[in-house]
Amino acid sequence: MKHNKFLIYCFSAVLVILALIVFLSSSDKDPAGLFSVEIRVGDTCEKVKCWANEDEDLFVFLPSYAELSDAVIQIEGETEVSIDGVTLSEGMTCDIFDEGTEYELNYTYFGKQIRNKISFLKSDKIPALYIDTQSQSMEYIHSKKGNEEPGQMRLYSADGELNYSGEIDEINGRGNSTWDYYDKKPYGIKLKNEADLLEMGSAYRWVLLANANEHSNLRNKALYDLADEIGLRYSPSSQWVDLYLNGEYTGLYLLSERNEVHTNRVDIEQNGSFLVSLENTQRLSKENHSQVWTDNNQALRVHHPISVTDEDLSRIRDTFQSIENAIMADDGIDPETGKKWTQLIDLDSWARKYVIEEVCANWDACSVSQYFYYDSDDESGKVYASPVWDYDNTMGMKANWATQPANALYGNRFHVRDGYDAVWYHYLYQKEEFYEKVVELYQNEVFAEVDSMLDEKLDEYAKQIEKSHKLNHTRWSTDGADVFDKADEIRSFMKNRLKFLDSIWIENTPYHTFRVHEAIYIDYIIFDGESAPELPVLEDTPTHNFVGWYYADTDKPFDSGDSVDHDVEIYAKWTEKRSETIKDALKVAPVVVFAIIFGCLLIVEIKRSRKR
Repeated sequence: MKHNKFLIYCFSAVLVILALIVFLSSSDKDPAGLFSVEIRVGDTCEKVKCWANEDEDLFVFLPSYAELSDAVIQIEGETEVSIDGVTLSEGMTCDIFDEGTEYELNYTYFGKQIRNKISFLKSDKIPALYIDTQSQSMEYIHSKKGNEEPGQMRLYSADGELNYSGEIDEINGRGNSTWDYYDKKPYGIKLKNEADLLEMGSAYRWVLLANANEHSNLRNKALYDLADEIGLRYSPSSQWVDLYLNGEYTGLYLLSERNEVHTNRVDIEQNGSFLVSLENTQRLSKENHSQVWTDNNQALRVHHPISVTDEDLSRIRDTFQSIENAIMADDGIDPETGKKWTQLIDLDSWARKYVIEEVCANWDACSVSQYFYYDSDDESGKVYASPVWDYDNTMGMKANWATQPANALYGNRFHVRDGYDAVWYHYLYQKEEFYEKVVELYQNEVFAEVDSMLDEKLDEYAKQIEKSHKLNHTRWSTDGADVFDKADEIRSFMKNRLKFLDSIWIENTPYHTFRVHEAIYIDYIIFDGESAPELPVLEDTPTHNFVGWYYADTDKPFDSGDSVDHDVEIYAKWTEKRSETIKDALKVAPVVVFAIIFGCLLIVEIKRSRKR
């Protein structure tokens, strides 16, 4: 009996120790919660929390309009905190510290003196946007894309003027790969009442683009503005903002108009009008959006009408099926309706849109995020290409090996990925009238605007976001703190890109297509006398080993030194790892069998000994 009590006491003691360990491990110190600052300017006051990196060093990210004398300390707990030997007290201002200087931070945790670092960093020339959710947390919104929550929002200009203050009906997650794969999330906002934010026109709905994978923070803004300059109607306006969610600095974002039907957006609100976008077929088939599909498996998401009827869907599908039939026909005529492609689409807008996509080397050209609209008030009865959207993977962005070559065609591809065989621009490119319009626009209008963007506007953008870009780099550990270096990368790629397009569109230099296929397709352009490009060695997957690149017609290995004197297709060859797995299994099988037999014999022997 005493023996049993002893075991119970020991067991209880072990449980208590384990519980204490769990408690201590779950009570990790949170230096970001030691104190916050209140930014007081005029009659306004905003709370800004500290943020801690992986090393538990603290940062206080101040908006453009705030000085350190405007930042007032708010003690969050009972722990005494000192910075560089100065004990913090409630209500003291931060003007005794210098912006950008790294100080020593001291506080006590469970009787232990902790030393970390702290810096006060300040943005410049960028408006500040504060959103406080109803729950005072982003946990619910981040748990699933589409989750939404109401709250309050304030927007200040770069010099501290209050631009907007009011309720929001919702903030929610948005995007696709940008939502799924990155910690810095994009968001959608719906205001309770329409408002004109930063002189972009009154509307309810707005978008916060994170640019999480686009570390220059320049591409979307630059190309939205470029599209507007070359006359693509309804190109979205946008402005950079420093975003604070529930008081926590979340980084540099691009506040943008949303592509939607509205008097201050895509102004086609009449009955019978519609707005659609090309989408990923696999993604769209899984989502509950209004959608139509053409015979050639092109998926289109219907954005307007919002309350779409079966009659609307049928009409939209018939419209795009006729367009597809006509542009894919050798004579350019839809055999069902007898209409020529030039009667169905607006040549000018489709050509302008194509030039934008090709000039900036948009990997998504004519596959996703491509918008088209029909205005029932337009007497032509044609479908227009516009507005532009989503330029993260452009201008040499290093998203993957296929997004980086300057000497490739992106809009004019017969294939994009497996399952993307309806690439309309490829067929339009074969039409003489379309091709001539593309060359005319590029030579007479687009080239000059792109050249101006590269030589002047890119640096103007960089100057505007320089300090905020550095704050964003600190917050998210991006691959470059200097935005001018990023601008130079874009400029270098684009100068080569324009030189390449001059060769094929202006100088009419003969070329060969060097098509590379590995789930995605990329069409390199090789001029006579040039060697084939060097292709990357792809990483093995959990199930397959990469063998190498092979010629599609001969199935012989590809050599990057080979000369190219005709159109070529290359594919990536893989082998399954299954055979290796089986071999490994066979190696260990005798050991496993022996262990099982031994275990069974041991169990039998134990049972026999107990019976005896």
